[in-house]
Amino acid sequence: MSSRQLIIVLFILFAFAPFSKIFGQALHLVTSGTYYQNFDTLPGTSATWVDNSTIPFWYLQSGIAGMNTIAPDNGSNNATNAYSYGTTGATDRALGSLVGVYNFSPGFAWGVQLQNLSGSPISDIQVAYRGEQWRNGGNSASPQKIYFYYKKSATVITLLQPGTAWTTLGALNFQAPINSASGIGALNGNDPTNFRSLSSTLSGFTLNNNEYLMMKWDHPHFSYTNDHGIATDNVVISWTVCATPSIPATNIISTATNLTDIPLQWTNGNGSGRYVIISNTNVFTDPVDGVAPPAANPVYSGSGQQVVYVGNGNTVTVTGLDACREYF
Repeated sequence: MSSRQLIIVLFILFAFAPFSKIFGQALHLVTSGTYYQNFDTLPGTSATWVDNSTIPFWYLQSGIAGMNTIAPDNGSNNATNAYSYGTTGATDRALGSLVGVYNFSPGFAWGVQLQNLSGSPISDIQVAYRGEQWRNGGNSASPQKIYFYYKKSATVITLLQPGTAWTTLGALNFQAPINSASGIGALNGNDPTNFRSLSSTLSGFTLNNNEYLMMKWDHPHFSYTNDHGIATDNVVISWTVCATPSIPATNIISTATNLTDIPLQWTNGNGSGRYVIISNTNVFTDPVDGVAPPAANPVYSGSGQQVVYVGNGNTVTVTGLDACREYF
């Protein structure tokens, strides 16, 4: 029987783990993890919003001088302001705004800031949230949205209003579901008719060590005095630290019983995941930091490099091999 060799490549897969340092002007990312914000700690009465204090790591700004308050509302108010939206008296809140001032084009923006202090690149940043509509302003001319943007910087990001270096991600834009000239007034944003759950990944994005990342939602002015009340809720952000394993996978063994299949087993290292590559030539393309491996298929296609296993286990059986042929 011909010898068959397979190369085991360690790849850092997503792993939930607690982040540690949670102070300063940004959420400090030290290990792979998940951050959740439901805005239920927003003040129960009208109050001055203070960046990175009203809610740690969160910033709320407007394009109009002196507009720095946030008030509780159930959607009945049509005045321009930032709002803690929710049903009257409920602790379940959402962060949003209503823009009703003529030609107030900058609108409101709110966002959360993170900083990579892991010592390694961070990738696979995923964002999920619920967009909620709490007021129908009666505008049926065009759909109204809040727009999702992000940018990174070597220094702290303090300004949210439109400018350079912001990248938009259309999959995370929330379009108000109710656009009708009738039924003007409050809506229940917790009603499934009035909210949408959205999620996406910052594709191709890498946050290098010490860099800051700001992710924000822009709510611009759309019409004269009949804009909608729109909010975000239940924000979930997850990320993967691409740290290099210090202990590789070892002791690859096989108990082959025929000429076309080969069961493999190995001893795992301290990486959170690994993947296995096979080829009929000893030529391989190295994995790229921050880029997920392709889907695995343990049935070999017959030639070239192929990923046959992705996961955190320690066994795989590769099939579809040719007898009397060397594999790497």
